[in-house]
Amino acid sequence: MNKTALAIFLNQEVKFKTNVEPEEIEYINTRFVTSKQKGRESDVIIKLKNHKVYIIIEHQSKIDYSMPYRTEEYTFEMLRQIVDKDKMENKSYEYPSIITIVLYTGLKRWNAKRTIEIKKCIKNFNNRIGKHIVLDMSYSSDNELINKDGTVDKLIVLDRLTKKKVVKDVNELIIRIYKNIKNDEEREIIENYIRSTLSELITSEQLDEIIKKVNKEEGGEGSMLRQTIIEMI
Repeated sequence: MNKTALAIFLNQEVKFKTNVEPEEIEYINTRFVTSKQKGRESDVIIKLKNHKVYIIIEHQSKIDYSMPYRTEEYTFEMLRQIVDKDKMENKSYEYPSIITIVLYTGLKRWNAKRTIEIKKCIKNFNNRIGKHIVLDMSYSSDNELINKDGTVDKLIVLDRLTKKKVVKDVNELIIRIYKNIKNDEEREIIENYIRSTLSELITSEQLDEIIKKVNKEEGGEGSMLRQTIIEMI
């Protein structure tokens, strides 16, 4: 359970009042029964310990124009599962906060609406629902992502290779990623992703040669995007 990698990514991309620490993260195993797809699982659901805050992280490789509606469904279904029904009748009861974060890794800019705007007919009434945060990684270049500290950023760069019609300099890109790997755990995650997902672009033998080359230059031996991120955390 790599909570450190998730904390690093969230702190880089989301403006929390205070940084999320790895030990604050608690993973929630749950299933959503929504109208669109029964028993649908969101990619990652976490709770921040000592806070009544739940974060739903939904990975999207394509633009989904129904995301505000799906966000509203996620929120309601989560509330059904986590509210204290014995205490919710009390005036002092505080409902938990539920935040949906869309991690978008497509090549085009995300242009879907981020809320559902209901026709306003009452003054001082909030007429927007389905609000969510979109982390549109299409604004970040490969170099920017590779140079960041997080493992997720490097996986996003590798995931882009599977979407591009013409792929150039695959080996050079992977070498740059390997040179920016921070630890053995990250190295293992990156290597497993490349071998399982990019086999049409680079063979195991070619990857072995790249690893040897990077290790030699460093003077020592080194000890499917959605699914990899889920397994990683």
